[in-house]
Amino acid sequence: MKYAAIVILSAFAASPVIADDAKPQLTVEQCINILYGLNSLNYAGQQFGDPKQAPADAKQYKLGPARMTIAFNVAALTPILTAAQSAQQGFVRELPPLPAAEPGKPDSPERVDAATKQNKQAQANWEAIIHAPCPFVPGHLKEKELKIGDGPDENAIPPSVLGALVPIIDR
Repeated sequence: MKYAAIVILSAFAASPVIADDAKPQLTVEQCINILYGLNSLNYAGQQFGDPKQAPADAKQYKLGPARMTIAFNVAALTPILTAAQSAQQGFVRELPPLPAAEPGKPDSPERVDAATKQNKQAQANWEAIIHAPCPFVPGHLKEKELKIGDGPDENAIPPSVLGALVPIIDR
C-alpha cells in the first residue's frame, strides 16, 4: 500500500492538477474508465477498452472541437493508468515468494494458504489504488458536441462508451 501511494503521488508531483471544487471528486477507477471510453472514440467500431490501432479505412467520429478536450483528457489520464498499474506491479513484486511446490504433487495446504493470502493482499492493494481520489479533473464534453445518433451526420457511439463517459458529459 505504501508503495502504491508513493508511485501515484510521485507520478503527479510535477504535473498540473486541475481542481474544481464544484464538481465531485472522481476516483482513479472512474478516471481509468473515462480514459477507456475516450480511447474508444478513436474510430467508429472500436471496442471499449481495446487498444488496437485504427484500420486505415476506419470511419472517424464527427467530434469537431470536442477532439481537443478529448485529446487533453487522454494526455492527462494515460499517466494515471500507467501509475496505477506500476504501483500494483511494484506491490506484487514486494510480496514474499510462495513455499516451493513439489513436482508432480498437488499444492500443499501451506502453499495454497500462502497464495490465497497474497491474492487477498494484492486485491486489497488494487482496491486502495483505484478508490483513491483521481489527481486530475477531466474536461467535460457537451452531449450536443458528441452528435449522438444514427443519422449520416451523427455518431453512433455505443452505450458502453457513453456509460464510461457519463461523469464528464454535460447535458
